[in-house]
Amino acid sequence: MKLRHLTAAVLAAAALACGDSAAPDRSDRYDWVFVDGADSLTFHWLPSELPVRVWVQDSASLSADVTRGLGLWQSTLGEGTFRAVVVNDSATADVIVRIQSIFTAPPPIPPGNPDQFCQGSTLVDTVGSPFQLSIPIHISIQTLGVPSSDSVQACLRRVAAHELGHSLGLFQHSPNNRDLMFTTPFVDAPSDRDANTVITLYAADRNMLPTHRPAVH
Repeated sequence: MKLRHLTAAVLAAAALACGDSAAPDRSDRYDWVFVDGADSLTFHWLPSELPVRVWVQDSASLSADVTRGLGLWQSTLGEGTFRAVVVNDSATADVIVRIQSIFTAPPPIPPGNPDQFCQGSTLVDTVGSPFQLSIPIHISIQTLGVPSSDSVQACLRRVAAHELGHSLGLFQHSPNNRDLMFTTPFVDAPSDRDANTVITLYAADRNMLPTHRPAVH
């Protein structure tokens, strides 16, 4: 079993150039492919797998932030291409989102990034082979200050939407800080470049099959 962490801080993956001949022009995009040795891994949800079921830990308004983030990606792709619902039972979920408070007092302000009051990571776990994506996908979000503060709430909106982008199959980060999928998100909604990338991804072939891991008793 191999574990891969996609975080809002670091993502180690090689870049691949992708061709796109479809109109409109979507050449202004970044790479999404996760490269693992000789394997180039691509994943997205198929229409037959929709709606994607998302369970959210009900804390610090996270459910509202996740619902908002899902709506942004759904609007970007269109309901026929991507649709998700929040469910009450984590056992039925395709994506699980949890939150944890690391600090209860505001942390020191990071140089050059005064708005970094939370952080997130998405675990991409394989089953049997790199081409079997373990379901559910796990997203973890940590708050670095008082969860109810305006700074933390604003950060949660950005990071929730960013991590959900990883769960859609955007396995790399954008190199541009004006994109939601930048390593540390400064914006709280997909940019035109984010849209070009995810739309191109969902028009491409995938080679990762979502596989529900057997329950451990």
